[in-house]
Amino acid sequence: MNVSKRVLVGTLFSGENELESCIASVQQQNYPSLEQIVIKNLPNKEAHDTLYKIFMNFSHKFDYFIKLDADMVFKSTDAIETMISFFARDPNLDHLEMAVDDRFSNSLIMGVHVFSNRVQWVASQEKLFVDYNPQIPGKHLRLWEQPAPLVDHCPNPSPFQAYHFGVHRALKAFQPLQLEVNYIQARKQWRLLKKVWHHFLQTQDPRLGLCILGAEQVINREIDLTHIDYTNPQLQAKFQEFKTLEPGALEEVLLPTWGNLTKREFRHLIQTIPRASLWIIKKLYSKFSGQNGE
Repeated sequence: MNVSKRVLVGTLFSGENELESCIASVQQQNYPSLEQIVIKNLPNKEAHDTLYKIFMNFSHKFDYFIKLDADMVFKSTDAIETMISFFARDPNLDHLEMAVDDRFSNSLIMGVHVFSNRVQWVASQEKLFVDYNPQIPGKHLRLWEQPAPLVDHCPNPSPFQAYHFGVHRALKAFQPLQLEVNYIQARKQWRLLKKVWHHFLQTQDPRLGLCILGAEQVINREIDLTHIDYTNPQLQAKFQEFKTLEPGALEEVLLPTWGNLTKREFRHLIQTIPRASLWIIKKLYSKFSGQNGE
């Protein structure tokens, strides 16, 4: 592999507990032509838009760009070398997505992104799904299997970080204030939250309980898209009400509504039907007819 190819790692930071570990894992990489830039404490949409502008503005200086958020930590010192090797083997590859090891759900999720310098991002008014797909002239590869995962996601979150994660994922699942529902994202994020709930029951980690609590407040319309940023005072105030709850107390609060997830999921999806097309209604009917609890 030609290690003279230059790589820029772009990191978004909003208070995540893993920032130092993230930076250290980049500094420990054995890939020689490497730099990292950290964008700190911007609102969610502004942060993403800023990062993508930087990637495009520096396309003459760097060959590849890696979006590694502040809650992501490379597992090994050869992770970047492994990522760039995919581009070396296929000159037409422009976008690589690799699954990461998510500690909230104890499962693989997408992911860490690697782009060639040919990629372009077009401005969008989207405020929820701000990690939108770019324009690529060549190929896109999404990788779930080996050598993924090369990255740990949220290996040591703070309690508020965990709470915010639940809020963010539930907003993507329930999509309040959105004119059109993205059902692919809704299903994906709901499945993730269910995994976090089961992981909480298994481990009794209070951070996982706070994650589900944040999701519950979105479902109950106590929180919406206007509260999404880490620095939002209303979000901070909601968290303060529950931050000291022990796992048993969190489970007691959440069990009445999260104890039967299939019923809960069905009720939510039925409520969104006025925004759905006929094929979605038929699909829901066939999926849930005769289906018992999970």
